[in-house]
Amino acid sequence: MASNTLFLRAWRKHRDMSQEALESASGIDRTHISKLERGLGNYTKPTLEALAGALRLEVKDLFMEPGAGAEIIDIWDHIDPRDRPRALEMMRVFSRK
Repeated sequence: MASNTLFLRAWRKHRDMSQEALESASGIDRTHISKLERGLGNYTKPTLEALAGALRLEVKDLFMEPGAGAEIIDIWDHIDPRDRPRALEMMRVFSRK
């Protein structure tokens, strides 16, 4: 069964963002972000899309706790784009059984 629990606070902290930084990046008012994090606010599709975009996620990710996949994305985001083809090849080597 799908959960309607948002893991907004966990993702925001995982991305090392303050509520103010998330407000600036998403255009969603900080007080609304605070309510959503505490389970007190209602969310709409546009709100979720804005928050997910600011956190570099897909909307569905907001309903899951950050995990190992999030670490991989963080590492990827910090790799120089010129080095990504080589990094991708290394990941392919490690993923072979």
